[in-house]
Amino acid sequence: MAEHVEITEMDVDYHTKYRVLVDRCSHILPQAIGAFMIFAHQGVHVINNPLSFQYFIATKDVGFAVCRSLGVSVPDTIVLPQQKNRFLTEPTQYRYHRHFDWAAIVERIGFPAYLKPAEGRGARKVWRVKSEEELLHYYNESGEDVMTLQKAVPSENEWQVRCLCLGRRIIPIKYTFRPNDWSTYEYEEGFLSPETGRRVLEQAKVINRAFGYEMNSVEFIIDRAGEPWAIDFNNPVPDGRLKALGPVYFNDYIEGLKARVLEIAFDPPPFPFLPVEVNRLAEIGRLSKSPQEKFALALAEADKYYGW
Repeated sequence: MAEHVEITEMDVDYHTKYRVLVDRCSHILPQAIGAFMIFAHQGVHVINNPLSFQYFIATKDVGFAVCRSLGVSVPDTIVLPQQKNRFLTEPTQYRYHRHFDWAAIVERIGFPAYLKPAEGRGARKVWRVKSEEELLHYYNESGEDVMTLQKAVPSENEWQVRCLCLGRRIIPIKYTFRPNDWSTYEYEEGFLSPETGRRVLEQAKVINRAFGYEMNSVEFIIDRAGEPWAIDFNNPVPDGRLKALGPVYFNDYIEGLKARVLEIAFDPPPFPFLPVEVNRLAEIGRLSKSPQEKFALALAEADKYYGW
Protein backbone atom coordinates (compact mmCIF):
# COMPACT_ATOMS: atom_id res chain seq x y z
CA MET A 1 0.00 0.00 0.00
CA ALA A 2 1.22 3.50 -0.82
CA GLU A 3 0.04 6.76 0.68
CA HIS A 4 1.13 10.36 1.21
CA VAL A 5 3.28 11.05 4.25
CA GLU A 6 1.91 13.74 6.57
CA ILE A 7 4.46 16.39 7.56
CA THR A 8 3.53 17.70 11.00
CA GLU A 9 5.02 18.03 14.48
CA MET A 10 7.26 15.07 15.32
CA ASP A 11 8.80 13.74 18.50
CA VAL A 12 12.50 13.04 17.89
CA ASP A 13 11.92 9.53 19.29
CA TYR A 14 9.22 8.83 16.70
CA HIS A 15 9.64 5.79 14.43
CA THR A 16 7.77 5.84 11.14
CA LYS A 17 5.69 2.88 10.00
CA TYR A 18 6.98 3.19 6.42
CA ARG A 19 9.67 0.98 4.88
CA VAL A 20 10.22 3.07 1.73
CA LEU A 21 9.77 6.81 1.20
CA VAL A 22 9.86 8.71 -2.11
CA ASP A 23 10.90 12.29 -1.35
CA ARG A 24 9.44 14.85 -3.74
CA CYS A 25 8.76 17.51 -1.13
CA SER A 26 11.72 18.31 1.14
CA HIS A 27 13.12 20.93 -1.25
CA ILE A 28 10.02 23.03 -0.46
CA LEU A 29 9.17 21.72 3.05
CA PRO A 30 12.29 22.26 5.20
CA GLN A 31 10.88 20.36 8.20
CA ALA A 32 10.81 17.22 6.06
CA ILE A 33 14.59 17.37 5.61
CA GLY A 34 15.29 16.59 9.26
CA ALA A 35 12.44 14.09 9.47
CA PHE A 36 13.70 12.09 6.50
CA MET A 37 17.26 12.16 7.80
CA ILE A 38 16.00 10.73 11.10
CA PHE A 39 14.08 8.03 9.23
CA ALA A 40 17.15 7.20 7.11
CA HIS A 41 19.19 6.84 10.30
CA GLN A 42 16.56 4.36 11.51
CA GLY A 43 17.03 2.30 8.32
CA VAL A 44 14.05 3.48 6.26
CA HIS A 45 14.96 3.47 2.54
CA VAL A 46 14.48 7.04 1.32
CA ILE A 47 14.55 7.92 -2.39
CA ASN A 48 16.73 9.93 -2.58
CA ASN A 49 19.00 9.45 0.40
CA PRO A 50 18.40 12.77 2.21
CA LEU A 51 22.07 13.37 3.02
CA SER A 52 23.13 13.28 -0.63
CA PHE A 53 19.91 14.96 -1.84
CA GLN A 54 20.17 17.98 0.44
CA TYR A 55 23.92 18.40 0.06
CA PHE A 56 24.33 18.15 -3.69
CA ILE A 57 21.19 20.05 -4.70
CA ALA A 58 22.64 23.13 -2.98
CA THR A 59 26.19 22.74 -4.31
CA LYS A 60 26.12 22.14 -8.04
CA ASP A 61 29.68 23.48 -8.20
CA VAL A 62 30.79 20.42 -6.21
CA GLY A 63 28.87 18.24 -8.64
CA PHE A 64 30.76 19.69 -11.60
CA ALA A 65 34.08 18.91 -9.92
CA VAL A 66 33.07 15.40 -8.83
CA CYS A 67 31.90 14.41 -12.32
CA ARG A 68 34.92 15.87 -14.14
CA SER A 69 37.18 13.93 -11.78
CA LEU A 70 35.44 10.74 -12.96
CA GLY A 71 35.92 11.45 -16.66
CA VAL A 72 32.38 12.68 -17.33
CA SER A 73 32.29 15.32 -20.09
CA VAL A 74 31.50 18.52 -18.18
CA PRO A 75 32.33 21.88 -19.83
CA ASP A 76 35.12 24.02 -18.33
CA THR A 77 33.71 25.74 -15.26
CA ILE A 78 34.93 28.37 -12.79
CA VAL A 79 33.33 29.02 -9.40
CA LEU A 80 33.03 32.70 -8.46
CA PRO A 81 32.78 34.11 -4.93
CA GLN A 82 29.64 35.97 -3.92
CA GLN A 83 29.17 39.44 -5.35
CA LYS A 84 27.76 40.46 -1.96
CA ASN A 85 28.45 38.92 1.44
CA ARG A 86 26.57 40.15 4.48
CA PHE A 87 29.15 38.64 6.84
CA LEU A 88 32.17 40.55 5.52
CA THR A 89 31.62 43.81 7.37
CA GLU A 90 35.04 44.52 8.86
CA PRO A 91 38.03 45.63 6.75
CA THR A 92 40.22 42.91 8.27
CA GLN A 93 37.79 40.24 7.00
CA TYR A 94 38.83 41.04 3.43
CA ARG A 95 42.45 40.14 4.20
CA TYR A 96 42.24 36.75 2.54
CA HIS A 97 40.21 37.88 -0.46
CA ARG A 98 41.71 39.31 -3.62
CA HIS A 99 40.28 40.95 -6.70
CA PHE A 100 39.24 38.67 -9.55
CA ASP A 101 41.58 38.06 -12.45
CA TRP A 102 38.81 38.61 -14.97
CA ALA A 103 41.23 38.43 -17.91
CA ALA A 104 42.36 34.93 -16.90
CA ILE A 105 38.76 33.84 -16.31
CA VAL A 106 37.69 35.04 -19.75
CA GLU A 107 40.70 33.40 -21.39
CA ARG A 108 39.90 30.08 -19.70
CA ILE A 109 36.14 30.00 -20.42
CA GLY A 110 35.66 32.20 -23.49
CA PHE A 111 32.36 33.43 -24.89
CA PRO A 112 29.57 32.65 -25.11
CA ALA A 113 29.30 31.26 -21.59
CA TYR A 114 26.65 30.59 -18.98
CA LEU A 115 26.61 32.33 -15.62
CA LYS A 116 24.45 30.38 -13.18
CA PRO A 117 24.16 29.86 -9.41
CA ALA A 118 25.72 26.90 -7.63
CA GLU A 119 22.39 26.52 -5.82
CA GLY A 120 20.28 26.70 -8.94
CA ARG A 121 16.65 25.63 -9.12
CA GLY A 122 14.09 26.39 -11.78
CA ALA A 123 16.54 28.16 -14.10
CA ARG A 124 16.84 31.00 -11.60
CA LYS A 125 19.53 33.59 -12.46
CA VAL A 126 20.82 31.68 -15.49
CA TRP A 127 22.35 34.13 -17.98
CA ARG A 128 24.00 33.54 -21.35
CA VAL A 129 26.81 36.08 -21.64
CA LYS A 130 28.56 37.02 -24.87
CA SER A 131 31.13 39.58 -23.67
CA GLU A 132 33.07 40.67 -20.61
CA GLU A 133 30.71 43.63 -20.25
CA GLU A 134 27.69 41.31 -20.08
CA LEU A 135 29.52 39.01 -17.67
CA LEU A 136 30.28 41.85 -15.27
CA HIS A 137 26.77 43.27 -15.59
CA TYR A 138 25.03 40.02 -14.69
CA TYR A 139 27.59 39.09 -12.05
CA ASN A 140 26.79 42.40 -10.36
CA GLU A 141 23.12 41.33 -10.37
CA SER A 142 23.84 37.99 -8.68
CA GLY A 143 23.81 39.24 -5.07
CA GLU A 144 24.75 36.67 -2.43
CA ASP A 145 24.62 33.62 -4.72
CA VAL A 146 27.81 31.66 -5.35
CA MET A 147 27.95 31.71 -9.16
CA THR A 148 29.54 29.40 -11.70
CA LEU A 149 30.73 30.46 -15.14
CA GLN A 150 30.57 27.59 -17.62
CA LYS A 151 31.80 27.33 -21.20
CA ALA A 152 29.01 27.08 -23.77
CA VAL A 153 29.03 23.93 -25.90
CA PRO A 154 28.63 24.61 -29.65
CA SER A 155 25.78 22.48 -30.99
CA GLU A 156 23.87 22.12 -34.22
CA ASN A 157 20.67 21.47 -32.26
CA GLU A 158 18.22 23.80 -30.55
CA TRP A 159 17.20 20.92 -28.32
CA GLN A 160 19.04 19.21 -25.46
CA VAL A 161 18.77 15.74 -23.97
CA ARG A 162 17.08 15.39 -20.62
CA CYS A 163 17.38 11.94 -19.05
CA LEU A 164 14.71 10.98 -16.56
CA CYS A 165 16.47 8.65 -14.13
CA LEU A 166 14.01 6.59 -12.10
CA GLY A 167 15.30 3.65 -10.14
CA ARG A 168 17.22 1.44 -12.54
CA ARG A 169 15.69 3.09 -15.64
CA ILE A 170 17.25 5.98 -17.59
CA ILE A 171 15.02 7.52 -20.27
CA PRO A 172 16.67 9.99 -22.69
CA ILE A 173 14.19 12.58 -24.02
CA LYS A 174 14.51 15.32 -26.62
CA TYR A 175 14.03 18.45 -24.55
CA THR A 176 13.88 22.15 -25.43
CA PHE A 177 14.57 24.57 -22.60
CA ARG A 178 12.41 27.67 -22.43
CA PRO A 179 12.18 30.08 -19.48
CA ASN A 180 9.14 30.56 -17.25
CA ASP A 181 8.24 26.87 -17.24
CA TRP A 182 7.55 26.70 -20.99
CA SER A 183 10.14 23.97 -21.64
CA THR A 184 8.92 21.11 -23.80
CA TYR A 185 9.50 17.35 -24.01
CA GLU A 186 9.19 15.88 -27.51
CA TYR A 187 8.46 12.20 -28.05
CA GLU A 188 10.76 10.89 -30.78
CA GLU A 189 12.26 7.45 -30.98
CA GLY A 190 15.82 7.10 -32.23
CA PHE A 191 16.64 10.81 -32.08
CA LEU A 192 20.16 9.93 -30.87
CA SER A 193 22.65 7.87 -32.84
CA PRO A 194 23.52 4.52 -31.21
CA GLU A 195 26.98 5.77 -30.19
CA THR A 196 25.75 9.08 -28.77
CA GLY A 197 22.92 7.30 -26.99
CA ARG A 198 25.37 4.87 -25.41
CA ARG A 199 27.56 7.76 -24.18
CA VAL A 200 24.52 9.54 -22.75
CA LEU A 201 23.41 6.47 -20.80
CA GLU A 202 26.90 5.66 -19.54
CA GLN A 203 27.54 9.18 -18.29
CA ALA A 204 24.11 9.41 -16.66
CA LYS A 205 24.81 6.15 -14.81
CA VAL A 206 28.11 7.42 -13.42
CA ILE A 207 26.62 10.77 -12.44
CA ASN A 208 23.71 9.24 -10.53
CA ARG A 209 25.85 6.77 -8.61
CA ALA A 210 28.48 9.42 -7.83
CA PHE A 211 25.73 11.24 -5.90
CA GLY A 212 23.87 8.18 -4.67
CA TYR A 213 20.72 9.25 -6.55
CA GLU A 214 17.95 6.81 -7.44
CA MET A 215 15.76 9.60 -8.82
CA ASN A 216 17.21 12.44 -10.87
CA SER A 217 17.23 14.25 -14.20
CA VAL A 218 20.44 14.74 -16.16
CA GLU A 219 20.80 17.19 -19.04
CA PHE A 220 23.23 17.00 -21.94
CA ILE A 221 24.16 19.21 -24.87
CA ILE A 222 25.23 17.24 -27.97
CA ASP A 223 28.18 18.95 -29.64
CA ARG A 224 28.88 19.07 -33.39
CA ALA A 225 30.90 15.85 -33.16
CA GLY A 226 28.05 13.98 -31.45
CA GLU A 227 29.69 14.02 -27.99
CA PRO A 228 27.30 14.57 -25.06
CA TRP A 229 28.29 17.20 -22.48
CA ALA A 230 26.65 17.09 -19.06
CA ILE A 231 25.51 20.59 -18.10
CA ASP A 232 22.93 20.09 -15.34
CA PHE A 233 22.59 16.97 -13.23
CA ASN A 234 21.67 17.75 -9.63
CA ASN A 235 17.91 17.56 -10.04
CA PRO A 236 16.80 14.92 -7.54
CA VAL A 237 13.14 15.93 -7.90
CA PRO A 238 12.75 15.42 -11.67
CA ASP A 239 9.78 16.79 -13.55
CA GLY A 240 6.89 14.39 -12.97
CA ARG A 241 3.95 16.36 -14.40
CA LEU A 242 1.68 14.58 -16.88
CA LYS A 243 0.99 17.86 -18.69
CA ALA A 244 4.72 18.47 -19.22
CA LEU A 245 5.93 14.93 -19.95
CA GLY A 246 3.04 13.70 -22.05
CA PRO A 247 1.39 10.29 -21.60
CA VAL A 248 4.28 8.12 -22.85
CA TYR A 249 7.03 9.62 -20.69
CA PHE A 250 4.68 10.06 -17.74
CA ASN A 251 3.93 6.33 -17.88
CA ASP A 252 7.68 5.61 -18.12
CA TYR A 253 8.18 7.83 -15.07
CA ILE A 254 5.56 6.01 -13.00
CA GLU A 255 6.65 2.52 -14.06
CA GLY A 256 10.36 3.15 -13.46
CA LEU A 257 9.83 4.56 -9.99
CA LYS A 258 7.19 1.99 -9.08
CA ALA A 259 9.46 -0.90 -10.06
CA ARG A 260 12.23 0.34 -7.79
CA VAL A 261 9.87 0.96 -4.85
CA LEU A 262 8.39 -2.53 -5.13
CA GLU A 263 11.82 -4.07 -5.43
CA ILE A 264 12.90 -2.37 -2.19
CA ALA A 265 9.65 -3.19 -0.37
CA PHE A 266 9.75 -6.92 -1.15
CA ASP A 267 13.51 -7.47 -0.98
CA PRO A 268 15.00 -4.64 1.10
CA PRO A 269 18.66 -3.97 0.27
CA PRO A 270 21.01 -2.55 2.90
CA PHE A 271 20.40 1.19 3.30
CA PRO A 272 23.44 2.82 4.91
CA PHE A 273 22.97 6.21 6.51
CA LEU A 274 25.45 7.67 4.00
CA PRO A 275 25.37 6.40 0.39
CA VAL A 276 28.26 3.94 0.02
CA GLU A 277 28.73 4.69 -3.70
CA VAL A 278 29.67 8.30 -2.97
CA ASN A 279 32.87 7.18 -1.25
CA ARG A 280 33.61 4.43 -3.76
CA LEU A 281 33.47 6.79 -6.70
CA ALA A 282 35.37 9.48 -4.80
CA GLU A 283 38.20 6.97 -4.40
CA ILE A 284 38.17 6.40 -8.17
CA GLY A 285 38.24 10.15 -8.78
CA ARG A 286 41.43 10.45 -6.71
CA LEU A 287 43.36 7.88 -8.73
CA SER A 288 46.35 8.97 -10.81
CA LYS A 289 44.83 7.68 -14.01
CA SER A 290 43.57 9.23 -17.22
CA PRO A 291 39.95 10.52 -17.38
CA GLN A 292 39.12 7.62 -19.72
CA GLU A 293 40.51 5.03 -17.29
CA LYS A 294 38.69 6.57 -14.33
CA PHE A 295 35.44 6.73 -16.28
CA ALA A 296 35.71 3.03 -17.14
CA LEU A 297 36.21 2.17 -13.47
CA ALA A 298 33.33 4.44 -12.41
CA LEU A 299 31.04 2.91 -15.04
CA ALA A 300 31.88 -0.60 -13.84
CA GLU A 301 30.94 0.50 -10.32
CA ALA A 302 27.72 2.15 -11.53
CA ASP A 303 26.73 -0.96 -13.47
CA LYS A 304 26.56 -2.88 -10.20
CA TYR A 305 23.33 -0.92 -9.73
CA TYR A 306 22.16 -0.45 -13.33
CA GLY A 307 23.31 -3.83 -14.58
CA TRP A 308 21.27 -5.63 -11.95
